[in-house]
Amino acid sequence: MLLAERSEATNVVLPAYLPHGIIEPFREAGLEPRYYRCDRRLRPNLGDVERLLDGESIAVMLTHYFGHPQPSEDVTAMRTLCEEHDAFLIDDNAHAP
Repeated sequence: MLLAERSEATNVVLPAYLPHGIIEPFREAGLEPRYYRCDRRLRPNLGDVERLLDGESIAVMLTHYFGHPQPSEDVTAMRTLCEEHDAFLIDDNAHAP
Protein backbone atom coordinates (compact mmCIF):
# COMPACT_ATOMS: atom_id res chain seq x y z
CA MET A 1 0.00 0.00 0.00
CA LEU A 2 2.69 2.51 0.99
CA LEU A 3 4.86 1.56 -1.98
CA ALA A 4 1.99 2.33 -4.33
CA GLU A 5 2.14 5.94 -3.13
CA ARG A 6 5.94 6.15 -3.07
CA SER A 7 7.23 3.87 -5.83
CA GLU A 8 10.62 5.62 -5.83
CA ALA A 9 11.26 4.60 -2.21
CA THR A 10 14.25 2.34 -1.60
CA ASN A 11 14.60 2.22 2.19
CA VAL A 12 12.86 2.19 5.55
CA VAL A 13 14.30 3.47 8.85
CA LEU A 14 13.86 1.06 11.77
CA PRO A 15 14.99 0.75 15.38
CA ALA A 16 18.00 -1.56 15.73
CA TYR A 17 16.16 -3.56 18.38
CA LEU A 18 13.58 -5.52 16.35
CA PRO A 19 12.97 -9.21 15.70
CA HIS A 20 13.77 -10.63 12.28
CA GLY A 21 10.07 -11.25 11.56
CA ILE A 22 9.37 -7.52 11.56
CA ILE A 23 12.23 -6.71 9.20
CA GLU A 24 11.73 -9.44 6.61
CA PRO A 25 8.53 -8.03 5.01
CA PHE A 26 10.34 -4.78 4.27
CA ARG A 27 13.18 -6.69 2.60
CA GLU A 28 10.70 -8.78 0.62
CA ALA A 29 9.16 -5.52 -0.63
CA GLY A 30 12.60 -4.51 -1.94
CA LEU A 31 13.32 -1.95 0.78
CA GLU A 32 16.72 -1.59 2.44
CA PRO A 33 16.38 -1.55 6.23
CA ARG A 34 18.35 1.26 7.86
CA TYR A 35 18.78 0.97 11.60
CA TYR A 36 18.84 3.71 14.20
CA ARG A 37 20.19 3.18 17.69
CA CYS A 38 18.11 3.19 20.85
CA ASP A 39 19.41 4.16 24.25
CA ARG A 40 19.30 2.00 27.39
CA ARG A 41 15.68 3.05 27.95
CA LEU A 42 14.86 2.09 24.32
CA ARG A 43 14.33 5.71 23.28
CA PRO A 44 15.23 6.48 19.67
CA ASN A 45 18.47 8.23 18.80
CA LEU A 46 16.91 11.11 16.87
CA GLY A 47 20.29 12.13 15.42
CA ASP A 48 20.57 8.68 13.84
CA VAL A 49 17.06 8.94 12.43
CA GLU A 50 17.80 12.33 10.89
CA ARG A 51 21.08 11.07 9.41
CA LEU A 52 19.44 7.95 7.91
CA LEU A 53 16.39 9.65 6.39
CA ASP A 54 16.61 10.82 2.80
CA GLY A 55 14.36 11.46 -0.18
CA GLU A 56 14.12 7.72 -0.86
CA SER A 57 12.96 6.76 2.65
CA ILE A 58 9.38 5.53 2.66
CA ALA A 59 8.87 5.40 6.42
CA VAL A 60 10.28 5.47 9.92
CA MET A 61 9.11 3.00 12.55
CA LEU A 62 8.76 4.19 16.14
CA THR A 63 8.27 1.30 18.56
CA HIS A 64 6.69 1.58 22.01
CA TYR A 65 8.45 -1.29 23.77
CA PHE A 66 6.85 -3.55 26.38
CA GLY A 67 3.75 -1.41 26.78
CA HIS A 68 5.68 1.73 27.70
CA PRO A 69 4.89 4.68 25.44
CA GLN A 70 7.76 6.66 24.01
CA PRO A 71 7.98 10.18 25.47
CA SER A 72 5.69 12.61 23.67
CA GLU A 73 8.63 14.83 22.70
CA ASP A 74 10.21 11.88 20.85
CA VAL A 75 6.95 11.10 19.06
CA THR A 76 6.62 14.75 18.04
CA ALA A 77 10.24 14.91 16.87
CA MET A 78 9.82 11.72 14.81
CA ARG A 79 6.62 13.07 13.25
CA THR A 80 8.41 16.31 12.35
CA LEU A 81 11.36 14.46 10.78
CA CYS A 82 8.97 12.34 8.73
CA GLU A 83 7.06 15.38 7.52
CA GLU A 84 10.32 17.11 6.53
CA HIS A 85 11.37 14.08 4.46
CA ASP A 86 7.92 13.18 3.09
CA ALA A 87 8.06 9.81 4.87
CA PHE A 88 5.34 7.90 6.68
CA LEU A 89 5.55 7.36 10.44
CA ILE A 90 4.79 3.78 11.48
CA ASP A 91 3.74 4.06 15.12
CA ASP A 92 4.26 0.49 16.40
CA ASN A 93 2.14 0.10 19.50
CA ALA A 94 1.83 -3.70 19.39
CA HIS A 95 3.10 -4.10 22.96
CA ALA A 96 0.44 -1.81 24.41
CA PRO A 97 -1.46 -3.18 27.41
